[in-house]
Amino acid sequence: MGISLRALLIAGLFGQVSLSLHAQQLLDDFNRPASTTVGGGWTEVETTTGEAQINGSGQLSLSSTTAGRDYIWQDVDGFYGTTLNTNSCLLTWAFCIRQSRTDPSGFNSGSYGAAFVLGASGTNFTAGTTGYAVLFGQSGASDPLRLVRFSNGLSSDGVLTNVIAAAATPTPFNDLSTHYLAVRVTYAPTTGTWTMYASQLSAGTFSTTDPLTASTQVGSATVNTTYVGNNLRYIGCFWNHSTTGTDAALFDNITIPQLCIPIVNFTTSTALVNENVGGVLVTMDIFPATVTGGNIVVTVTNGLGVVYGAGNDYTTTPAVVGSDITIPVAPGATSASFTILVNDELVDEDNEVITFSISSTTGDLILGADLTYEITIIDDDGGPTVNFTTTSITVLENGGVQTFFLSISPPPVVAGNVTISVTNGPGVTCAFGQDYIVTGIGC
Repeated sequence: MGISLRALLIAGLFGQVSLSLHAQQLLDDFNRPASTTVGGGWTEVETTTGEAQINGSGQLSLSSTTAGRDYIWQDVDGFYGTTLNTNSCLLTWAFCIRQSRTDPSGFNSGSYGAAFVLGASGTNFTAGTTGYAVLFGQSGASDPLRLVRFSNGLSSDGVLTNVIAAAATPTPFNDLSTHYLAVRVTYAPTTGTWTMYASQLSAGTFSTTDPLTASTQVGSATVNTTYVGNNLRYIGCFWNHSTTGTDAALFDNITIPQLCIPIVNFTTSTALVNENVGGVLVTMDIFPATVTGGNIVVTVTNGLGVVYGAGNDYTTTPAVVGSDITIPVAPGATSASFTILVNDELVDEDNEVITFSISSTTGDLILGADLTYEITIIDDDGGPTVNFTTTSITVLENGGVQTFFLSISPPPVVAGNVTISVTNGPGVTCAFGQDYIVTGIGC
């Protein structure tokens, strides 16, 4: 099985990563002892040392009595395609967020606002970087939950452009105050569509809720060209604040996109073909497209009716070696295939059943769920025909035993019986037992 080596190394190094091939990746749930150091692979940028910390509830807390901006960042290159539009699968970020300011006024200096940075082009979230973030706080009468793109970090409200903003109604996501929220954001690279979902939590459920369950759609928008072609490899949590020491931004259960790993499946599971079909093309789907390419190994099992197997009853391209077919896959491929050439034998025989199973892969390819293909070859020669080889005998009455010969073509696969009808002709008065005797027949 192939997988990003960097992703595995990062997962092992941080210790906080739950890596799954078919689910989102929980990057950090902050469930570790209270500490003024965040740890877990995060880099802290603080107005005053110790303002980014793990609190006693196992949450990330950003707080300060000094006006400024505090944030943590992490490089997630290798976890997924951080140049977003190069991916083939749906990307999903999810997190729990809360800020305690009653009226969070935004991201100008001295204001209050919390943000989760989905991706930034650099590690300085306050200047010089581009990217996307979910914001909690806005100047004006309302504070809608927003997905924005930014052109100069989160340095001021003026560099923030709304991609999605909660509609004026209904509540609670259009006039946020001190709400506890679960937020889920998706990006579909094939269409360029961003979608944001949210659910309202309580203090008691903030750390126990999986944010992937956020269910109310806040909005959807298509932004296909702005920044999604940049390498947005840095994510993080951000708190813009003034001097009030009792306020803080909280974050928990940060989940990032899954690896877009190419999965291999047979396109169909069964086939029924006649013996004179010639060649049969067997295809396998690869989704999303493989980046590195590799090999797919298919194991062949001969079933009922197969007498001689590969090379006789059938041949394959690539050829069966031992009991395996190895199919090379080029980088960028979305499918792979092999061919079965059926030998149209002239003898009558049973139908033949052959099973092909995807048994292993190399490169970045992994096994899917549809791994077996069974082909049944229908014999088209019909049953053996029986004919007299000896068509007539003329013999004197004292000629003794005479033998008639039959031909059977093609040779039968299984035993059977031949029925012969006897018709008495001219001069025969009592055939059975007197004029002649046929073995098994009496007068």
